[in-house]
Amino acid sequence: MKLPELSADASPEFTDAATGKAWLEHVPLANVATAQANLLEQLQEFNRFPTAAAPRLAVLEGLREAVHFVQIEQAKRFANRALPMTDQENAAFDTTIALWDQMGAGYQRCLDGAIHRDAGMRAQAALVCQRLLAYIGLRMFHHYRAYRQVPGDDWRALHEAYAAAEKLDVADDGVKDFLNRDIQDTSPRVAYARGVLMGLCNPNELAQRQLTFVAYLLERWGAKLEVETKPVDEGEGVPPLVADLASDVCPERGAPASTPAREPRYLDLRKLAKSLRNRVALLRKGESPAKLALGEDCVQPTCEQLLVYLYRQWCQPKAARATDRRTSSAPAEACMKTFTFASTCRFSSIVDWESSSQPCVAFPKSELVETQPIAMGKKAATNKRLIIGLMTTPFETGVSASAMPRAIPAKSRGIAPSSALVPQTCHRWGQSVDSARERNSTSRSLV
Repeated sequence: MKLPELSADASPEFTDAATGKAWLEHVPLANVATAQANLLEQLQEFNRFPTAAAPRLAVLEGLREAVHFVQIEQAKRFANRALPMTDQENAAFDTTIALWDQMGAGYQRCLDGAIHRDAGMRAQAALVCQRLLAYIGLRMFHHYRAYRQVPGDDWRALHEAYAAAEKLDVADDGVKDFLNRDIQDTSPRVAYARGVLMGLCNPNELAQRQLTFVAYLLERWGAKLEVETKPVDEGEGVPPLVADLASDVCPERGAPASTPAREPRYLDLRKLAKSLRNRVALLRKGESPAKLALGEDCVQPTCEQLLVYLYRQWCQPKAARATDRRTSSAPAEACMKTFTFASTCRFSSIVDWESSSQPCVAFPKSELVETQPIAMGKKAATNKRLIIGLMTTPFETGVSASAMPRAIPAKSRGIAPSSALVPQTCHRWGQSVDSARERNSTSRSLV
C-alpha cells in the first residue's frame, strides 16, 4: 500500500487520543455527508503528520466507531440503486472508498512501526494486522455493494498484509473487534479469510440483502478457513484452493501450471464445507434457520438456496468456461444506449466502446435516447452470450461478464419495459445464458 509522504507542514486537528476525542465531539454526525468529509480531510492530514506509531494507533482506535457509522449511512446513497450511478451516487461511492483508504493507510503506518519494533508496537502487532486486513476487506466489500470490479491493488494489499502477519508470527493471535455485529473474537487470519471468501462467492451475482447475509455468515464462519503452506487434500478430487501472497488476484482452485504461485498458501475449507452440508441437511428436515444460527431474517427456501450456492462457490471446482477469457493491456470501456421501440418500451444495451459504435445485436430501427460511458474493468471476453439489463434477447459482446455490474432493480433508471414483452423477474446484468440455466435447474444435492 502506497503511503503519503510525511510532512512537517501537516496540521491535523488532533495528534493523540485525547485531542482526537475532543475533536470528535464537535463533528456533526447527524449530518452524515459533512461528518464523512470532515473525517476524510483530517485523516488525510493525520496520515501525513510525523508521529510515533503508538499514539497514531490510539487515535485511529478512537475514530473507528464514528467512521463506521458514517460509512454505513453513506453507503445507502449508492448501494441498491439503479445502474449506472448518478454523479451524486458516484461521489458518495468515491468518498466512502477514500475514507476506507485513509483508515487503512493509518494502520499501515502502525504496521510499519510494529515491523521496525517501535516502542510498544510489538505487543499490538496482531491488532494492527487484523485492523488493516479488515479495512482492506471493507474497501473491497463496498466495491461489491456498488457492483464494481475490485482493483488488483486491493488484492495485493490484502495478501501483503496477511504475509506481514505471518512474518510477525501473529496470524492466529486473538484480538477483539467490538464493531463486529455478533462475534467480537477475531484474528488476522479470520480477517483475511473474510476478505477471501467474500471475493470467492461471486458477489456480483448477489443482491444487496444476500451480500449483507454473507458478510454476517463470514463473521461467524471465517475461523473455519485454515491457511496452510502445503497442499491440502479436500477429497473427492477437488483441486486445492491456492492463494498467491505475491499476486494481485483472488485465490482460485488449482494454480495454472504455466504461472505457478510464487508465495502459495493453501486454503483448507473442509470445516466450512462440513458446516454448510450439515445446515442444508437440517434445513431440508424442517429445522428453522434461526436455530441453526443463520439469523432471524433468513427464511426458507431462499436460505437453503443461498447456502447451496455458497457451497458450490467455495467448496467445489469451477465449471470450465465455454470461451477462454482473454486479458487486455487496458481497461475495456463500454457505453449504455437506451432505445425506444415502437413507442411502447425502452431497452438498454452494452456495446464495446473501442471496437464498435453500434449495438451488438440487430434491433429494429430505433431512436437513440441516451448514451453514458461505463468502465467495465481490464478483462475482456469474446463471443460471450449475455443477458443485459432487462432484454430478453442474448447478444454477443466484448465485455467480461465478471467485470460488469450485475444486479439492477426491475425498474431501472431509463428502462421502463412493457410487462407483456419482458419478464419482470429478469433484472440482472452480465448473467451468462449457461449460468442462468444452471441456476434454474439447480440440483438439490450438494455431493
